[in-house]
Amino acid sequence: MTDTPILELAARGPVLTANNRLAATLLSLYDQQQVENGILCWERPAIMPLSAWLTARGDELGLTARLLNDGQVRRLWEEVIEEDVARHNVSGLLQVSSSAESASAARQLLLQYGGNIDCYPMSDDVAAFRRWLRDWEQRSAEAGWLTPAELPRLVATGLAQGRVKAPEILTLAGFDLLPPSLEELLRSLEKAGTRVEVITDDGRPARSVSRCCVTDPQEEVRLCARWTRRLLERNSRTRIGIVAPALGDYLSLLRDLLQAELGPQQALQFGTAHPAGFSLGSCLAEEGPVRLALTLFGCGNRIELAEAGLLLRSPFLGHSVAEGRARALADLELRNNGQSVVPLPRLIRMVEKLGTLPRFLAILKHLRDWVADRRLRRPGLWSEQMARLLEAVGWPGEGTIDSRQYQLVEKFLDLLHRLASLDLVSSPVERHVAVSLLQRMARETEFQVEEVPSRLQVLGLLESSGQSFDALWILGMHDGAFPIPARPNPFLPLAMQKEMAMPHADAGRELEFAQRACQRLFHAADQVVVSWPGSVDGAECRPSPLLADLPEILPECVVSNDPRRLFSGSIVLETWQDSQGPGIPAGIPFKGGTGILKDQALCPFRAFAHHRLLARGLECPDIGLDPMSRGTLVHGLLESFWSRVSSRRQLLTLSDEELARELARSAEDALKAFEKEKRLDLPNRQRRIELQRLQRVARSWLEKEYDRPPFEVIATEQSRLVTIGNLAVRTRIDRIDRLENGRQLVIDYKTGKPDVSQWLDERVSEPQLPIYCFSMPPDDVGGALFARVHCRPDENGFHGLLRADCAWDERSTRTMERLLEEHGREDFDDVLRHWRGTLEQLADEFVDGQARVDPVDAVKACRYCDLLPFCRRLEYDLTVEEVHCD
Repeated sequence: MTDTPILELAARGPVLTANNRLAATLLSLYDQQQVENGILCWERPAIMPLSAWLTARGDELGLTARLLNDGQVRRLWEEVIEEDVARHNVSGLLQVSSSAESASAARQLLLQYGGNIDCYPMSDDVAAFRRWLRDWEQRSAEAGWLTPAELPRLVATGLAQGRVKAPEILTLAGFDLLPPSLEELLRSLEKAGTRVEVITDDGRPARSVSRCCVTDPQEEVRLCARWTRRLLERNSRTRIGIVAPALGDYLSLLRDLLQAELGPQQALQFGTAHPAGFSLGSCLAEEGPVRLALTLFGCGNRIELAEAGLLLRSPFLGHSVAEGRARALADLELRNNGQSVVPLPRLIRMVEKLGTLPRFLAILKHLRDWVADRRLRRPGLWSEQMARLLEAVGWPGEGTIDSRQYQLVEKFLDLLHRLASLDLVSSPVERHVAVSLLQRMARETEFQVEEVPSRLQVLGLLESSGQSFDALWILGMHDGAFPIPARPNPFLPLAMQKEMAMPHADAGRELEFAQRACQRLFHAADQVVVSWPGSVDGAECRPSPLLADLPEILPECVVSNDPRRLFSGSIVLETWQDSQGPGIPAGIPFKGGTGILKDQALCPFRAFAHHRLLARGLECPDIGLDPMSRGTLVHGLLESFWSRVSSRRQLLTLSDEELARELARSAEDALKAFEKEKRLDLPNRQRRIELQRLQRVARSWLEKEYDRPPFEVIATEQSRLVTIGNLAVRTRIDRIDRLENGRQLVIDYKTGKPDVSQWLDERVSEPQLPIYCFSMPPDDVGGALFARVHCRPDENGFHGLLRADCAWDERSTRTMERLLEEHGREDFDDVLRHWRGTLEQLADEFVDGQARVDPVDAVKACRYCDLLPFCRRLEYDLTVEEVHCD
């Protein structure tokens, strides 16, 4: 930053920095130099951010009690805007919170640059802001409140009046541009006798600067990490900086890949310190204990399934260890109920009925009392209520907590204190408003673990001000990110922002700032590497125009230090193919029905895991009824209908009114059976909609039944015990029709799109209907058909295989003949023989306990499989791919 030692700078007088990061860096450097000089104890130097120095001078002027913090300023703006919206009946599309943030920033710009919006033409947004500003200033004046943006003017006045003591020398560090209000303050300091020194990088000798293009952001960060490791392996005391204008876009990649390259062994351990220091922390609201607390506060009488699951599984509630297994089972039952939203009273009744969760039941009752509180309170009282609720539910969990979690808890408790500080400016609010305020504050608060300063720093563009390194890499310097696109404030006249060169006003202002930043960064280290990705999310990227004069040189790097490579060479891994499980007794009925052979055909491990180990993925209910539930209702309606209307002849005799009554009755029967099975009561409105849908779908489907030759429905939802090879399973056939020639059609209803070709696969990956046919004498089987019942009439139809003497549609007959020819089958009897042989083989494999991971097809078997984390097939494929690449 400067050739003057930090000890000498601090001895002259206050050193004021542009941000907290630079102040912390200079303090660390000061301490390091004191230790090197053999000093054991020293007074803390006056090295601080400019904002902290201004606050201290405000205290010197007696302004502390009147000074609002950022949260109070934001809340006051929100109340002003809310009242204005109500007074002027403004459209509800206005986002009050974001508008308050922009309005606060607009007032700050006016104070910093001395602008007057009355001198410019006003848009609707500017006119609205003018009203808000008038109300805001009136409230502030009546209460005597001040904001941090007013401190430069007030301190300058205090200096002129002799009420603020001026230092002999004042040093500014890390400032790219100073607003007029700070320039005026510096002039006031100089008039008061202070010598102001501004440290800049101008005049520094040229450094080695090069540029390079990398394929994409991931490869860009990986190359940067390998470059960094090379430097640290050569000299572990090298100070390295990594800067990214859009640091948020790179943060996740930088955390993962720097850890993988610089500390691969630690990357495999949870909770270890990261080798780099980051200027951008994580979002406080996304941290586990805080997310749980915010979810708890935000619960209402109807709880989303995800929220209920979080409460049940969270380790941050009391007695989560003692009741852990019982809570997990309750979460499973809740998911199996198929409801995406659970009323809180019903959840409490469910937990009471289980009888295994007394502690969690107490938590739910505390939550019920919290939800029932509808009083108006100031934020401070709500903050106290929130703290009491957290204590009552045992937050942040059982056992000891580590340093990180301790800091996290303290940060959140401090956030509750900040919420309480809003009492000064806020009127009483309802519970949901207080919760929204806390949630917004948590989203806007960064959490940064306090750790020993690292010699590797990852910084944003602003945080890099004043920093110096031995080596520096600047990431993401493509033309879409640097110069930063203009973002003028919507509540200030654009002409005024351009005229006064306010931040983000236009492309010219951003270009000037970018040029200054480049000048600073290109002189911040002996070696500077600038990179940009060739593409981002498939879109081609070009380098920033500010890099045009730099030579394009690929930096020297070491070979990647991927943590997975630690196991190759150093540890000999033994491979064991465990594909044989214990067999089961032959001929004894086994639970699972036709699903056993379907899973065995798709993948033997899938059948073993589902039906022998009873391993299942967790259900994820949709809003309303999921496709499977809708299919169940269609099955139920048609079962009820054909149990009374048993033939085509009887169908044709029904009048329109009689048909409507039969369909309404059948739909009602289906819904009642569904509600009884699922133990739920559909809301009245949803129930009416579903009844109408079922009747409409059924009426549309019956048009296909009218077109068929005469038939008689001889069975619906018929249960049969079928023995296939050594396996006995119980099946349920949707429907069996008898034709005029005496043969029988086996019919299975489908709401999705069926694929008949799977019946002819080597492993018969859709064996349901073939199994039904297996239980009947071959000569009696006239065909196997999927009846596709869809909400769109043009999607309805029969799909399957028929004997020649049972077919009634010439077009379908040609399709079946072509399908048989493609798969080398002579006729329907040949297909029956294929089914028998294949199904017996699959059944015997299952009985023998064969459990090899052998999917019949990656798409058919794996795309929607719930066992992928169990069988780890994707990891195997990835490993094989990497071996081939190597």
